[in-house]
Amino acid sequence: MSRRKKFTVSPDVATLQARLTEARDVLHDIMINGATRQLRHGMKEMLFSPMTAADLRAYISDLEGQLGIGGRARARRVAF
Repeated sequence: MSRRKKFTVSPDVATLQARLTEARDVLHDIMINGATRQLRHGMKEMLFSPMTAADLRAYISDLEGQLGIGGRARARRVAF
């Protein structure tokens, strides 16, 4: 008999993926409906509105970076 390894996702990655999905959903809601939405992760609570959409985008970029799926390349400074 051959044993196959089961593919398991690290809880940390799964948690980050869930947070990213939730953050994207909140961004969509505040941009489309103009709603104020709350994200809560453990003891940390964040409140977002259309006025703070840039903060939410930064949070999404941070999560994407932690997952290694960043959407944009960062500009690099060239020194001579």
